[in-house]
Amino acid sequence: MGSTVYRMKTYWASHRERVNAGNSPTLFQKTLLRFITAHFALLGAILLAAAINPWQENFFHSKGTPGDWQDGFPIAPLLLSFLFNLLNSFYVFKTATPFRGLVTGIFDFLVWAILIPAVTFSAWAGVFNIWKKPTMAMSGSMVICDSGMNMFSKECNPELYMIGGLELAGIIFAILVWFITTFLFLHGCLEGMRAPRRGSQSSEKPSIPDRSAFYDLERGPPRFTRRSRGPPVLTRPPMAMPRYR
Repeated sequence: MGSTVYRMKTYWASHRERVNAGNSPTLFQKTLLRFITAHFALLGAILLAAAINPWQENFFHSKGTPGDWQDGFPIAPLLLSFLFNLLNSFYVFKTATPFRGLVTGIFDFLVWAILIPAVTFSAWAGVFNIWKKPTMAMSGSMVICDSGMNMFSKECNPELYMIGGLELAGIIFAILVWFITTFLFLHGCLEGMRAPRRGSQSSEKPSIPDRSAFYDLERGPPRFTRRSRGPPVLTRPPMAMPRYR
């Protein structure tokens, strides 16, 4: 067990050094975060998709668009997030180079923008909003299901709670994806704004001349000699003869 943990640590350390070499020091952490986000998005899409068929078998809209479109709305941006983040992660881990910043920003913005109304509609129309505790019961634990709001209790309508649980779990994963995508998008924008500044600062730094040609340990330090006419000239002392023992 200890050797396996050591190999895993060594494997991740080597990958981190290879990815961060010559790149942003946060590239490995961001890529790992994208890999995790891809799995969150896949789980959210699966949970919401699993709630659609039971919803349509037990409920219907009295007016408006038929079908459980509220739960299907977030599936599209979640699948987009899953595919792009997975592709981005594999590309960075394989090539040790960052994905194109403009393409990454466009996809992050699309996922971020579409998830806002998608999650809002799904949470607003989720059947978990009508979960109720039984208010009327006969002697013992028997619940009267045809009176009052007891029809929305778990004892009278267990399918309602199964569907609502799937919706609630899918929405939670979608919200996590939205928060992580917001962080990645803002961080990418800040890095894009800082890159030109770093480039201009590095170009403004004066280059240090190479003075190795002006000094030789064998010949000694350079010295100035003055001609009879004209400016002083930099000369070197004669090469020292090697001593033989």
